Amino acid sequence: MDKVFVSNDQDFAIALQELKKRVAANKHTANANLSESLLKRTLWAKHNDLKSSEALLVAYANWHLKTLGNASARLSIKDVHPFLLTGILQSLPGCEDVDSLPVVYMRPNKYYPNQIPWQHVVNALVYLLEVTTGEQEKAAKYGFTFVCDMQDWGWSNFGTTYAAQFFSILSGRFPVRIRKFVLVNPPSLFPMVWKLIKPMMGEELASKFCFATSTTVGEVVKVQGLPAEVGGLRVEDGAIRMKEWVVERCRVEGAPYNDILIQNFNWKEPLERKEE
Repeated sequence: MDKVFVSNDQDFAIALQELKKRVAANKHTANANLSESLLKRTLWAKHNDLKSSEALLVAYANWHLKTLGNASARLSIKDVHPFLLTGILQSLPGCEDVDSLPVVYMRPNKYYPNQIPWQHVVNALVYLLEVTTGEQEKAAKYGFTFVCDMQDWGWSNFGTTYAAQFFSILSGRFPVRIRKFVLVNPPSLFPMVWKLIKPMMGEELASKFCFATSTTVGEVVKVQGLPAEVGGLRVEDGAIRMKEWVVERCRVEGAPYNDILIQNFNWKEPLERKEE
């Protein structure tokens, strides 16, 4: 019973029960605190293939074990809020693609691996995906679109380890369905970059990549909620918007908000997480 194509609620319920049994019997996932919601998201992400779903959950549990020291631990806003305040990686409430699915936005052209270790961006990515797919069933079930501002992107924005870790999350360590991965205004050197990053990702993710300019991005994303820097109509500063988002996440999670001066933040300090 490795593959179940879900055609109705009853079939999905059968697949879910089988996945629960496999998770409980697998030494990597048995004590990883994998919720029913996560199992559902995984079945949706893996097109209801039980074997692939189990493998993804093992990778998910192992990533948390390696990163947080405990397979059952999860990232919280206090773990990632310094990086989110940079505005490099953004949640865009109200922004949708042309199929009315949510959008996650990134500015790779503002990220420099030699200044901020890759762990910060990857952890923030995982947290943002957890919030997006965990709290929006539409995103978990049908997917979302990833939009990147590539204007003036250069080699100083690239890092092999950073890219490999980033795409490994999207390709097999997190239950996520990406409808499109849109690169807006990519530089002329991107064909060389593509040769480097394509082997880092699964075939399915690679097939989702598409390109747009500031004038054509409206063909894939509704411009009303998209930042102006990539051709949208949203004009407020991304860093200010993310500060408001972080403050709200702190409120939701019951965590104190610490106003951090990003310019003086020491990104090189080891990432430590103390369980309470």
